[in-house]
Amino acid sequence: MIVGIDLFKSALIACLLLQVYCLYEDQVSKFDWKKTLIGSPKFARIVDHGSNKQLFLASKENVLASVDFNSGNIKWRHVLEKDPLGNIKLLHMEKVVITVTGTSSFLIRGWQPNTGFLDFQWSLPRPAIPNLKDVLFWAQNNRLYQLVLLTKGNIEVGIFNILSGTKIKPSYTIPLTWIPHVSSCSISNGVLLCASESGALNAVTFLDHDLKHFTGSLPHGEYTVNAVSSSVIPAFMAVQPLTRKKLLITVDSVQIVVQPTVIPYESDTSIHSLSPGKFVAAQVTQQGKNLVVTGSVLESDEKLTELSKTFSLPTSIAGASLPAAHCIVERAKTISCDLIVSTVDDTIVYINTSGPKISWYREEGLASIVNVQLIDLGVSEEEAAIEKEFNNKESSFLSMFYRRISSQLHQLQSFVFMFCGMLDQPNKLGATNLVRDKFGLHKIIVAVSKVGKLFGIDNLTGTILWTYLVKDVVPFSLSDKSQTIPLYVQRTTRHFPHPAVCTVIFQDAITRNGVLFSFNPITGEPLGDGILKLSYRIQQTLMLHQKDEENLNGILLLSDNKQVHAYPSSTLKTAIMVAPSTYFFIANPSTGLVTGFAVSKMPNKGLIAQTIWEVNVGKEIVSVEGKNPLERVHSQGRVLSDRSVLYKYINPNLITVTTHHPDPVHKSIVNLWLIDAVSGAVAFSTSHKRATPPVHVIHSENWVVYSFFNEKFRRTEIATLELYEGKNQRNTTAFTASEAALIAPQVGKQAYILPASVEKMRETITEKGITSKHVLVALSSGGILEIPWPFLDPRRPPVATPEMREEGVIPYIPELPIPSEAIINYNQTSFRLRGIHTIPSGLESTSLVLAYGLDIFYTRISPSKTFDLLKEDFDYFLIMVVLSGLSLAAYATKHLAGRKALKQAWK
Repeated sequence: MIVGIDLFKSALIACLLLQVYCLYEDQVSKFDWKKTLIGSPKFARIVDHGSNKQLFLASKENVLASVDFNSGNIKWRHVLEKDPLGNIKLLHMEKVVITVTGTSSFLIRGWQPNTGFLDFQWSLPRPAIPNLKDVLFWAQNNRLYQLVLLTKGNIEVGIFNILSGTKIKPSYTIPLTWIPHVSSCSISNGVLLCASESGALNAVTFLDHDLKHFTGSLPHGEYTVNAVSSSVIPAFMAVQPLTRKKLLITVDSVQIVVQPTVIPYESDTSIHSLSPGKFVAAQVTQQGKNLVVTGSVLESDEKLTELSKTFSLPTSIAGASLPAAHCIVERAKTISCDLIVSTVDDTIVYINTSGPKISWYREEGLASIVNVQLIDLGVSEEEAAIEKEFNNKESSFLSMFYRRISSQLHQLQSFVFMFCGMLDQPNKLGATNLVRDKFGLHKIIVAVSKVGKLFGIDNLTGTILWTYLVKDVVPFSLSDKSQTIPLYVQRTTRHFPHPAVCTVIFQDAITRNGVLFSFNPITGEPLGDGILKLSYRIQQTLMLHQKDEENLNGILLLSDNKQVHAYPSSTLKTAIMVAPSTYFFIANPSTGLVTGFAVSKMPNKGLIAQTIWEVNVGKEIVSVEGKNPLERVHSQGRVLSDRSVLYKYINPNLITVTTHHPDPVHKSIVNLWLIDAVSGAVAFSTSHKRATPPVHVIHSENWVVYSFFNEKFRRTEIATLELYEGKNQRNTTAFTASEAALIAPQVGKQAYILPASVEKMRETITEKGITSKHVLVALSSGGILEIPWPFLDPRRPPVATPEMREEGVIPYIPELPIPSEAIINYNQTSFRLRGIHTIPSGLESTSLVLAYGLDIFYTRISPSKTFDLLKEDFDYFLIMVVLSGLSLAAYATKHLAGRKALKQAWK
């Protein structure tokens, strides 16, 4: 009886839990969207079970996923550990999906192919050998082979049972004298092939003790050996980077065979077995905006006409490779292949050669976004016609009258179409209603990935509107783990008829010189010369605050010889004009030296940067943060309970520099410096003992929020600083850096415990700065936490007095709460976030938020609620009745008052 009651209670609780939601059901995905991504593909496997085909992908972002063959959607996905523990070294498919991950130690896991559930897991320690060169893995017939390459010229082979992790045979050593001289090695079907710098090829089988050695030779040069997707036959691709050639190499039971056909450098090949002794070599090549697929019989080099097809690309790609292929013989005795194409710009394309076009593709380059901007859309055609009409300088009144009548007729036609419910005609981007709205909520997201691919995304739907690929470029490296690509909005869409202009700055992949690309962010079309390759390296960039005659903000580029260049050259006049008030600073992460420069005009030398200050903050700078240039400070002070004002220390030139260095006593120390970037004056500095990165910093208005890991208590802590001038303001009219250097700000400090791990932090921002500030914290669990500023206020006392309560200050509690309703992405978990971008909308209450990383999540939030919007359940009918009644009453009252006045006049 008791058991029955417990079962009834459990069932009742389960039913009640099903009715609990973070949002109303009709609000889910109404103002937000999410893109779930995999990342740059590293391994791909196609499994054919007759009518059921499965595709498994492993990415460089340590993600394992199963992808639907028909639609390209993700069936299931596992985000593995970060590097080095989650580095995927092997993806193998038998009855279960086998992965080997790790670098210092290895984890062998088995996953159910249909559900993704973990079937088994066991670990394998890395061999503690001093002369270790590399560790490679191969799996076959439920056996895992571990190859330990030693620099002294041996290979140790260990064989393990995949399911249990037990060692099947004792490890044995293969003495090979050529191992210390190899430059690249790869494994295919139980054969290890290595190439040396002299062009010598050496191969050895390792599946059993019946070892076979093969040798061959290639022309002298530097080679990289990669295993191609193949079945049964060991096949390799030897790449010679200097001459940009590829050679297809196979190993039979007798010798190493170099196929006679030289594969183009832009091509890739996959080999599939149709029957014993017959292999099909499928090859894919990119030609402009097309993918060319060819096929041949490997043994005879006979061309297969049914595989020779050309497919048009719906997106910009480069460097197509073929990580997986599967071919079958159809009833008409023709050969068709399923091809998984991977590109340098991280696009995954699925092609079935029996079809006329590409089946589907995935833009996985979105998982490597480095920088984003949200751009206002242009005006509608009707508003553009009005702008053109009023900007017209024609003197003829007849032409102006004709233009006005035409414009009015066009507006009338648009109104009739809208009233009848007719759809708008798509614009050049193929999207409808891609125009600016009244509240500034509709924008276009311009994102740039680390491989140089640009995306234009509709912020309301997440639809990719355009893509553009800048080839042979790399990001700027701030440190070993941090990269950046500057992206500037030089002109917005508000300056009709001039188009909007964005410029993105890269490094050349070979010379490391600067590469600039200017484009229209609305259409993605290049502007002017498009890609501009510079003859010098870029040390720092800065966008001018003053516009030229065409409302264009120029960009200043600081070269490695301290020369300052203006881009475009038409903005040089403006740059010379504002040079006396223009300053740069450079932070060197390795030396810990922060250097400030002033721009000046020198005769016959143009603009140069002169060093004006230096501050040594110690080694290993982990973060440098300035204030958001879009930020507006609404209030200059804080009203206290006694009605006095505590004025904020608002220095727009203030930057936050955080460093980390080891200490013999306290193990490690995190330091924070507040430095004036114009004068070099240090406004404040503090230290945290036994603290380590990751360190994340927010610098806004007169406060700083930063997080670090406390090694002593093994927890994440968030510290806050708030800077004030005092109750007397030094300068009430203007701000100058010279006066700011003389002010010692009053600093309030406080620290809090966050029971979670922080990935990234960002503050909300609104158009006028009236709305309350909230802090957005990306957690390692995939949630984005919204923390109101009163919870982080440094002035929170242990016991709040009535005066403090009147100011709105709450009592101090060490631990910050994480309520589920404060997670703005509710159950749309977003992993490995690298950045959170916030931008104001046309509504003061609303801030737009874009979080990007492995996943992309977009939403809009209202920190102070939607005080400038009517509620969704607002009774429009009632207000219309009330207003109509008031209008009638006013008219009747006016009529009666008039009659009364007339009667009084006749008395």
